Amino acid sequence: MAEAGNLDDRSLVEEFKRSGDQACIAALFQRYARRLYALAHGIEHDHANAEDCVQETFRRVIEEIERFDEAREESNVWAWLVTIAEHVCFDELRREPAREAFAQKGGAGKSSRRVFSQEQQCMVSELRRELLTLAPEHRICCLLHVEGYKYQEIAKLTGFTKEQVKTYIQTARRHLHRRFRSSDVFP
Repeated sequence: MAEAGNLDDRSLVEEFKRSGDQACIAALFQRYARRLYALAHGIEHDHANAEDCVQETFRRVIEEIERFDEAREESNVWAWLVTIAEHVCFDELRREPAREAFAQKGGAGKSSRRVFSQEQQCMVSELRRELLTLAPEHRICCLLHVEGYKYQEIAKLTGFTKEQVKTYIQTARRHLHRRFRSSDVFP
């Protein structure tokens, strides 16, 4: 299908379901891989892991394509991709301690990742859970901002306007502040 790049996101999903044409997935990859990489890098803090997460995201997209309802007007391919990518990244982060323990038992080199106390691990887990309750656009803007990206850079990566980015970040901060007001996580 030569014209896959001309179809909108939902039409690409529909065409892939109908024909199995890999050009449809390739078109989605072309549109969103950089933005998903920025999200994954914001979570993983590692180039290779972020690239792996993007690849795994698209593998899961193909595997789970039937779950996406492109006929519904409110269906949003970008939000769906973000959700899958976040799950991939957080799954990877959850597996990291087990791999590190295995590597240490096997005499492999020490990990470069910081070791957290039990209390810190609980706080990080709670924060991750709370981040997953945010709307995808709030979550991605917040994570990129925490990673050090400027509003304009986030706007360029996500396709949102600079004003939308500011609003999404402020909304995410307010939500997290309300959630953690009684703790010392967000003073």
